[in-house]
Amino acid sequence: MTRRTWFTADLHLGHANAIAFGHRPWDDVHRMNDGLVANINSCVLPADVLYVLGDFSCGITRDEALALRRRIACREVHLVPGNHDKDWTQREVAGAFVVEPPIAQLKVGPGQKVVLCHYPILDWPGMYHGSIHLHGHVHETPAYNEAMRAAGVRRYDVGVDANGWMPVSLEQVLGLFEGVDVEPRSEVRAMQLRMAGDLPEQAGHPDLPEWAGQPDLPDPPGQPLSDERVDVRACARTARS
Repeated sequence: MTRRTWFTADLHLGHANAIAFGHRPWDDVHRMNDGLVANINSCVLPADVLYVLGDFSCGITRDEALALRRRIACREVHLVPGNHDKDWTQREVAGAFVVEPPIAQLKVGPGQKVVLCHYPILDWPGMYHGSIHLHGHVHETPAYNEAMRAAGVRRYDVGVDANGWMPVSLEQVLGLFEGVDVEPRSEVRAMQLRMAGDLPEQAGHPDLPEWAGQPDLPDPPGQPLSDERVDVRACARTARS
């Protein structure tokens, strides 16, 4: 049987307020915990690999979070830390997660990689060479991911609120962006500024960075955005600042 790779984020297990701000279909936190764990176990097999891009739990003790982790059947669960996560590198809980660095890269095929971070990144490694950026943190709706695809931006919110409270397979992510061309650097920047309502349709706007339109230059280092809710307009405003 083929071993599959899955992604999720922002479960906020134990966090009652997540029901309201995520418009989640449960009426109490215990049912939410049960539902999210059941959703994972319904598709992620014990031998598969699951990447949690931050905020596995929130507002509960380490032992309570560990008990919830043990209810997930998947044996290999990687954690890219979020702003609400426990320190899972401590000896007492070693092995619960494979703890990754804040920005991790995963090769998924010849010349193809995904860049993983809890936070959405404006410029991520390999952005202009076909890489896909997966993130969480912003608790978006499914419309966000469709808007990214329509705009030609290979960025995807794998959080449960943007994906029907389910994990997302690597095949789903690759399928969404199949046929989406990698835009030249200047065009991506112009698109981001236009989406903020700050740039006319023509290229060559003076607000573009100096390196815009020079695709032979190396990618600038990615910087996570730390606002509590990051959307396309916020990303575009950051691009111009």
